[in-house]
Amino acid sequence: MVFHRVIVIFLFVSSLFFVENVYAKTFVVNTEVDDMYDCVEKCSLRSALEFSQKNDESDDIIFTHAVTHIQLKDTLSIQAGNKKTQRYDVRLRGPVHIDGMNKHRVFFIEKNATVMFDGIDMSNGFVSLSHGGGAGVYNEGNLVLNNVDIFANRIVGNNAVSEQLYGAGIYNAFGAQLIIRHSTIGPRNNIDGHARISHVYGAGIYSRGLLDIDDSNIEHNVIQNSSSGKNAYIELHGAGIYLAEHSSAYIDDSAIVYNRLRGETYNNKAHLYARGAGMVLGPYATLHVNNSTISSNKSQAYAYSNNFAYAHGGGVFAHIGSHLFASNVTLAYNIVDTPLSIFPDATAVANGLYVLQNNMSDIRFKNSIFYHKTNNCNEHIVSDDYNISNDESCDFDKIHDIQNADTILKSLQKYDAFTYTHALDFTSPAIDSANPEGCFDYYNNVLLHDQRGKVRPQYSCDRGAHEFE
Repeated sequence: MVFHRVIVIFLFVSSLFFVENVYAKTFVVNTEVDDMYDCVEKCSLRSALEFSQKNDESDDIIFTHAVTHIQLKDTLSIQAGNKKTQRYDVRLRGPVHIDGMNKHRVFFIEKNATVMFDGIDMSNGFVSLSHGGGAGVYNEGNLVLNNVDIFANRIVGNNAVSEQLYGAGIYNAFGAQLIIRHSTIGPRNNIDGHARISHVYGAGIYSRGLLDIDDSNIEHNVIQNSSSGKNAYIELHGAGIYLAEHSSAYIDDSAIVYNRLRGETYNNKAHLYARGAGMVLGPYATLHVNNSTISSNKSQAYAYSNNFAYAHGGGVFAHIGSHLFASNVTLAYNIVDTPLSIFPDATAVANGLYVLQNNMSDIRFKNSIFYHKTNNCNEHIVSDDYNISNDESCDFDKIHDIQNADTILKSLQKYDAFTYTHALDFTSPAIDSANPEGCFDYYNNVLLHDQRGKVRPQYSCDRGAHEFE
């Protein structure tokens, strides 16, 4: 795992950011019109991509100052090139806004393609289907997003009986690699389910491949489903991020905030599950997360008449066999709720973290903060010490853990930084009370800075994602 991330990802990113390739060719997009041109006097983005994929060179696509908003007539596809003579296939360098016009997917990255988007905004991707996803980006290749905003992309189910919908913002396929740097996924990446049997996953990001996120916001993404069908069965999973079965992810210095699951059932004997509004770890998925904030996400299951409604894990839901290693994480102010329910089996459990069959998973926290009005966890969570919680629901049991203590967090804001955090009040017991030997990740690397990039003192660092100043 360490070798894969440190070596493979480093080589991939360095080839895109740092290595000047002697074969590189540059196309200059000078029109916003989405038609085909010869790219001699006039060149559109579509024609630049078309011509770039006909050579064996690494291609850069840039935009003149007159090109700011491109309204697409159809999806843009990027193919793999000849890797014997190039380090990447194409780099798109903005600033530019690419608009799917609420008619079609924005980008399709084909298998083995190596692509970078830098300074690109994309929105209004749209797909209507019963099985599939990726309204903003469908990635089967190797994709780096740097300084990118992906927002207001939408998937709508079109089958009244059964549907499986995935990743309105980004779908990262099996075998693909997605790296996100200093970017925002959201707001308003949205999946609308309608079927009587509905399984919906990851409005912001759905990942079956390798996912690496750093200094980014996953925010205000929404999954919703309303069903009036008898014996309906609805599962809503991970409005912010869904990590699919056996996938791997790394999240550093990032915020997963304000994401929402909302399900409604009307007729008798319906079953509704709203799981992990912030994020979900699928069966046997693995996540390492450091210096990050998971806050203000909401899982809601509205149940009318005699229906079964379950809201589990406002912040995080961990499936059977999943692995979560969290260091200096702030998990706070997430919500689970079953409003309007009159059926006695309706339950709202674990505002912060819900673990399904904990004895089959490996869920570990250290130097972290848990703060919710009630009900942080559904059962015992393995502590690697120096955690702090305002209740005993996580059953932290190491000598330096603190339970039943108000962590005294300030409001969720961007404190002179790109990402959202909760600052610590000067009276917070989290200040200077983490591991006195230093705040370490799960590879025993010292966390030299907090989520915002501010320096952490090695021998007196704070618990949670935000170092007090």
